[in-house]
Amino acid sequence: MKKSFVRDFQNAIDRHRQIAVQSIAKLLGSKMPDDLEILQIETDCQGWGKEAATVYALDRYSQEVSRRSPFGGRPLFTADPFLPEDILEADLIKKTIDPAAIGTRLLGDWLGARWREAGGARWPRRAYFQHHDSRRYLDLKSGRWKTY
Repeated sequence: MKKSFVRDFQNAIDRHRQIAVQSIAKLLGSKMPDDLEILQIETDCQGWGKEAATVYALDRYSQEVSRRSPFGGRPLFTADPFLPEDILEADLIKKTIDPAAIGTRLLGDWLGARWREAGGARWPRRAYFQHHDSRRYLDLKSGRWKTY
């Protein structure tokens, strides 16, 4: 079951590769707030029907420093559907694996690769991906998962 979930999830998100790279490149080229220290890309599996993740500009205290686009909790990109509902909602899947935990890891690794593909490895500030309210995050520049 896990192998088929992983395969289906990866196939579903990989359809959005081009728009993800374009959106990240646009984000990287945006005027950044002066006090931005951390760019946080956050996901919540409840929103996977239409969006992959949202973007926040944070200061060194992890407080938001901008509500203007492309920051302030705005989607990195949208797609309808981003992830088909049947991938996450099948009763059999929910009984045998944790689709949110596995999906977050798959999505993070995928977005990290898109981040680096769009030139993010050269971006001068810290950038992270994480699931909403999780202590685990992906350092987008290095591609390493960490816990704080």
